[in-house]
Amino acid sequence: MQTYWDLTEKERAALSYEGVQRYVDAELMLKGVLAVPELELAPVPDMPTPDVVVYRPKASARFGGFDVAFATDDQARAFLELKPFHIVRDWQLGDAQIADRLDDARIEIVPAFTRAAADIFRSKLESIKAAKDENDRRKRARDEQQKKVDQALAGLWEDWHACCAKARKVAAINATREKYLKLAGGDEATAARFLAMVHSEAELAEAAEWGGDKPTPSAVPAAPTNVNEIPF
Repeated sequence: MQTYWDLTEKERAALSYEGVQRYVDAELMLKGVLAVPELELAPVPDMPTPDVVVYRPKASARFGGFDVAFATDDQARAFLELKPFHIVRDWQLGDAQIADRLDDARIEIVPAFTRAAADIFRSKLESIKAAKDENDRRKRARDEQQKKVDQALAGLWEDWHACCAKARKVAAINATREKYLKLAGGDEATAARFLAMVHSEAELAEAAEWGGDKPTPSAVPAAPTNVNEIPF
């Protein structure tokens, strides 16, 4: 079995994004991490139709609605005309309770169940809640597995980015070498002297270390710059 790490730096740099993907399963196997399974959600029964519509004063986009509602719009507006305060807590201020004025309050229409209707539909409402809770559990489990996969593959993708960057650097050095060689009329020594003026000894040694067929800029795969572009 050949893994990504069995390849040389130059071979790893020559891989396309899809080419690296072919080594993902082997990398996860070596790390003892399971691939993320496809998310399968439990079917959620349809919600029964609420039997009433109520009018709920809503403080603002910041605070949400009050825990009170009225049978008519007029009743809700009469409540707001009393100029109530909305009691909130600012987490930065500890346990202090703040009485905020409702300068931008409005009324929202809320379909709701009466207690009698809720009792009639209790079994179905409970099954809907159970299905949603189960789906939340499955999503959390998948997210946790995704974190493990991301951690297991982080080194592989980081190395590929580094190899691609090195390939681009080597390609640039080789392109400059060819340019200088042409300007120097084919004199290798002259081209090398001027090349040493624009690249460090370490950079030149790194380029020479790759040897063989010199990569060119067009042959070097473009690496994604955003980790979110990598769909594990």
